[in-house]
Amino acid sequence: MGYDSNHSAGCIPAGNETIGLTARVDSAQFPRTELLLTAVIERMVQSLRLNYASWVRCVKSAVIQMSVPTVASIDSSATCKPHHSVQHSSHKSLMWSRFFRYISAFFGIPSLACSPEWPSGSLVSISSGDAHACGVTSSGQAVCWGKDSSGQIGASNFSLRISKSNKLRPTAVYGLDSGVTSVSSGDRHTCAIPSDGSLQCWGDNLRGQLGDGTRVTKLVPRTVSELPSRATATSATRNHTCAVTADHGLFCWGSNSLGSIGDGTRVPRFQPTRATGITSGIPVISTHDSASCAITSANGVWCWGSNLRVDLDGSRARNLLVLTPIVELGQENISVTVGALHACSLTSAGGVLCWGNNQHGTLGDGSISADDVTTRAVVFESEIAAVSVGSSHTCAITTTGAALCWGSSFRGQLGDGTGTDRIVPTPVVGLDSGVSAISAGYRHTCAIRHNAEAQCWGWNQFGQLGDGTTVDRLAPVSVLGYP
Repeated sequence: MGYDSNHSAGCIPAGNETIGLTARVDSAQFPRTELLLTAVIERMVQSLRLNYASWVRCVKSAVIQMSVPTVASIDSSATCKPHHSVQHSSHKSLMWSRFFRYISAFFGIPSLACSPEWPSGSLVSISSGDAHACGVTSSGQAVCWGKDSSGQIGASNFSLRISKSNKLRPTAVYGLDSGVTSVSSGDRHTCAIPSDGSLQCWGDNLRGQLGDGTRVTKLVPRTVSELPSRATATSATRNHTCAVTADHGLFCWGSNSLGSIGDGTRVPRFQPTRATGITSGIPVISTHDSASCAITSANGVWCWGSNLRVDLDGSRARNLLVLTPIVELGQENISVTVGALHACSLTSAGGVLCWGNNQHGTLGDGSISADDVTTRAVVFESEIAAVSVGSSHTCAITTTGAALCWGSSFRGQLGDGTGTDRIVPTPVVGLDSGVSAISAGYRHTCAIRHNAEAQCWGWNQFGQLGDGTTVDRLAPVSVLGYP
């Protein structure tokens, strides 16, 4: 019988029920090496004191399938769902893909056994992290690509997961196949909000930034516990995460040594903790490293955590342990974006105000300063519709759909084709119109055009540009699959 590479079966335990797998190939066809492998697996099962009788049948069948491309029949005691796998380029890759799916079930990791691997639909939103990027497709699916050192990609293919290989092209996040409304890429973890408002996070959890009450890294999405109501916005950064709930409450968790949680202490929090000091609702938040800012319902900017070494609030506190208003920014702000050492807000009039470190011209006002400075207005030839801050660069979209960037271009993150630092907004090559979204990461940038084309540029050591390579790009290149 032939094998359909678009649909394969994964064996997933249903509670403590036994699983039977019967392949349409006689066991006498086992090659010697596969018999040895099966013997090793049986010994592992015995040493782990698992219910090996059922598991061995499952694994043996998987090994059989490694030899002959057949479709196994699953007993009714097993709970499986279709596995939409990538088109394999060789029989060998197909064998290993099957084998690792069954091994994942064998080790009690059912969440990795069956799931779509590759994305569907066009990108409608994008978020650039430290060395990876994620997005949401038109079908509501979450996808990620780039560095996967801590499972921040959330990929479902265990054969890729076991080597922690970086993903050079967009890969579907396990379990988030539809209904996702937003995604936020941090340093080594990622969070997303499905349509039911349950916040899902995955990846590095050393500082408790996944909010599940533990410090255990999660390779696939897990629900953030203890949020009192639906999540409406989230922002993931290096060691902490924040979220806004449906009642405009603000909650943060993770590292708190610099006041990143905003609860008035420096105590780390492994579950959502309400920030203090705010007097009105929070519709917008932005975090980066240990600094965070939010827009209130009154359009004011409040910040906490690292003070970006700037005396904005009338004090000289290096760190702000509670939410503190940035009075001089006024009450006309509609969004705020925070970087490693600087931040910017977008005003209702289409203007941009930036503050913080200006060593590379990151504030975009035509100046360079070794010292951090207070608020500077960026000068544009047209109004701005969106702005995004990276580690040491800033990018924006004009109301005419043009992309502009300024600041450091150490790895080409400005996208002007030169790799030269810019102290004023500079056009991105080829993106003079039609840009609908932009996101600045650590040293790379990604954007989406109205024609559904996604493009990235800059640092690409871990494949975070999604073009299938690890080559840095001074100008935008298309993300594979979009279009």
